[in-house]
Amino acid sequence: MLRFLIKLPFRIIADPVWLVLVAVNIVLVFLVGLSAGVCYLIAGISVITEVLSIGFEISTDWTLKSTVITTMVFVLLPHIGMGIVAVIEVMKLGLRDFVFGY
Repeated sequence: MLRFLIKLPFRIIADPVWLVLVAVNIVLVFLVGLSAGVCYLIAGISVITEVLSIGFEISTDWTLKSTVITTMVFVLLPHIGMGIVAVIEVMKLGLRDFVFGY
């Protein structure tokens, strides 16, 4: 009983934090999923443009390097976003276990 009474104020504080994390997680999953399609589209266009410019022999070393960097950035952005979403999900599950005692 004493353990329950000690945890009660922390559970009351953690409940709204858990609700905020749920809302933030839902919004972030939507935004990361939406932006992933756009980022992959930009990366694909970048690669196709560079391949065509190499084929027509109008590419230089600098354009090749900048295209590779652009492609890497636009491919990695959605993965970084999903990593942030995964960290928030772990925090949310930990708080849920604490608040509801699962």
